[in-house]
Amino acid sequence: MFNPSAIPVSRKLPAVIVGLCLCASFSIAIVSYSDFRANILEEARRDLRLTADNRSAALQTWSETVEDSVRGLAQDPTLTAALNSFTTSFNLMIDRRGLQAAYITDNPHAVDQRELLDQAPESVPYHFQHGQFHPYFRKVKDTDGYYDLLLLNPDGDVLYSVAKAEDYATNMLTGRFRTSGLAQAFEAARDGIAGAVYFADFSVYAPSGDPASAFLSTPILDANENLLGVVAVRLPNSQINAIVNNPRGLGDTGEVYLVGPDRMTRSESRFDGGHSLLSDLSGLLQVESVLGEQGEFIPDAVGLSGVEVLAKGQQVQVFGQEWGILSEVARSQVEAPALAMRNKMALTSLVVAALSTLLGWLIARSFVLPLSRVGAAMGGLADKNYNIDLAEEKRGDEIGHIAQTVVALSARLRASDKAEEERRILQAQQAQIVGRVGQALSELAEGDLTHTINTPFEGEYDTLRQNFNRTVATLNATLGTVVGRAGDIRQRASTMSADSDDLSRRTENQAATLEQTAAALDELTTSVKAAADGARKVESVVNDARKDAEES
Repeated sequence: MFNPSAIPVSRKLPAVIVGLCLCASFSIAIVSYSDFRANILEEARRDLRLTADNRSAALQTWSETVEDSVRGLAQDPTLTAALNSFTTSFNLMIDRRGLQAAYITDNPHAVDQRELLDQAPESVPYHFQHGQFHPYFRKVKDTDGYYDLLLLNPDGDVLYSVAKAEDYATNMLTGRFRTSGLAQAFEAARDGIAGAVYFADFSVYAPSGDPASAFLSTPILDANENLLGVVAVRLPNSQINAIVNNPRGLGDTGEVYLVGPDRMTRSESRFDGGHSLLSDLSGLLQVESVLGEQGEFIPDAVGLSGVEVLAKGQQVQVFGQEWGILSEVARSQVEAPALAMRNKMALTSLVVAALSTLLGWLIARSFVLPLSRVGAAMGGLADKNYNIDLAEEKRGDEIGHIAQTVVALSARLRASDKAEEERRILQAQQAQIVGRVGQALSELAEGDLTHTINTPFEGEYDTLRQNFNRTVATLNATLGTVVGRAGDIRQRASTMSADSDDLSRRTENQAATLEQTAAALDELTTSVKAAADGARKVESVVNDARKDAEES
């Protein structure tokens, strides 16, 4: 079983210091990284929202400008004059397919440069009018940035086109392009009101080689509010791309794109190989969100390139249509500073770990070495080595206090050992004295009153010897007195016994003469006998006492 107390302090202390430093360093790193990452994500969300807001505002401004431009065309007297002229000359054409042959099939310029032909060579009124108005309309198209500008009569005939695509000189109601976006724009304007601009959203447009096209149209009325025709423009997708794909604020992976209600893109990718116009984006979380009028920030969406992105969308109104504009950026790009910070903090933590290891070792050394010396000194105390010289006792910290305690303990142990040695010597002396006094008392108990202790004792114990000797002498003198007194008593008792015997004999000799006083004498005799008996008993006691005294 793991026992932390078994680990040496020289290892434990550096490990604890390193652990604490690492915990503090990694805690700060993790908290800083988390906060920094959260701030980066929040800043990215804000940037995406601002990008979408800016692009939305730019698109709305552009669309309003284009609408105003198209609305202004309806008020252009040159356009009204051209429409009237083209209507008259177009109606005079017997074979209208000749117009396509003149400006499309026999056009000496390349397909994308057909507009450079101002007038066909045939001498017909339409060509003269075309040569008169075409340079003006071409300049209008180039100035306003349209792909094409077209004039249509109320019957749906395309009287004029700047670009001369396949829709030129065809009918938008009965011709092969009757379902095209231009046909939708024409019908909306024909049935619309004066001053209104109508929009046909981007769709595949076969007359121009199947590229996606969108149209704006407005009706042209005469002074009596009668419909003269419709002017329509084919919108350039390039201007939308220029607004949406502005790289400012997008970094290396950021992208902004437009989607319509049909989940198709209304802009092209700014990256080579990216999405094109009318690419299907149905199923993307951010697309469904923005078209569902939620437009929330999505931090973990799958982007157009298939990588994880941060996306923010919102709806924008363009030409009266609700489109969705989305801005997204690769999560890896957003988190790159956070990852760099994380790596930097990891490296910093490793450096801190190395420095803390060195610091821990130095601190441990500053503690362990003095403690080792103090421990060695304490081990010396256990071996009764009291000659201790610890430099640590001059320290003012706890180690110094311990060293001072050890030095003080050394002095106390030295004094204790000295006292113990003195106690053992004194105990030995006491044992010797007790033995000698015991022997003397044993002799005394045996009745030898002549035995004395003649060898002097150490120190104060000699008083005991002297007192013993005085006691023996006193006892000897006392017993001698008792013996002498006992002899006197015995002698007196013998004398009393002899006197009693003599008195008894005298009494018996006088018995005859004293018969008259027999009773008195009998009593006296009894008393004398009692006294004699007592004298004998006294003599016996004295003899016993004398014998005992002599034996003692």
